[in-house]
Order: sequence, then C-alpha cells, then structure tokens
Amino acid sequence: MVVLRKPGKPRYDMPKAYRPIALLNMMWKVITAIIANHITYVTEKHQLLPANHFGGQPGQTTANAMHLLTNKVKAAWRIGKVMSVLFLDIEGTFLNANPERLVHNLRKRRVPTAYTGFV
Repeated sequence: MVVLRKPGKPRYDMPKAYRPIALLNMMWKVITAIIANHITYVTEKHQLLPANHFGGQPGQTTANAMHLLTNKVKAAWRIGKVMSVLFLDIEGTFLNANPERLVHNLRKRRVPTAYTGFV
C-alpha cells in the first residue's frame, strides 16, 4: 500500500489529504500485459472473433459499434422493416465465469497452451 498526497490540498496534516493506493507486483503487471498483447495478436491473426465484435480489440471503439448499429437500423427502415435491439450489461458475468470452461474455449480457439495454463 502506498499513500499519495492529493494535489491542491491546503493542509497535509489531515487524513483526507491523502489517497491510499494498493499496488500489484510490477513483474506480474508486465507479464500480464505481454500475454494479453500476444493473445490479442493470435486472435487477430486467426480471425477468432466476429467482425462486429468491438470489445477489447485495438482500434475498435464504442463509436464504431454505434455506427454499425445506426447503419443496421437505417437499412431495416429503408426496406420497411422494424428493428428491435436488446442491450445487456454482462460485465458482471465474467466475474462468475467457469475457469475450466474458459480454458476449454481458449484451447478450442488454438490459443497457445502456455497462455491457457496462465489463465
């Protein structure tokens, strides 16, 4: 745990003038970043994600996703169809993911064994 001063505070003898920050082991962060970059490379090289998957891909932004959605809706309207959209917030789901199933899916997608072991 590291305690940092908050900038612009008039008095640093008060506890509220400081912010505690928990730091992870630096080598762990470096290894994780290297593995994440390589998994991203393998995913792009073998085209393991669909073209309309925007999350976690370099160069893909929320704006890209919104442009695709807008184009799909307008295309449906032009031919007289009705468009329905369902938005789900599934971020919390990944905290409860089954690790064995995750590793199985990574292996099916030819992610190197050294990385699936790391996961």
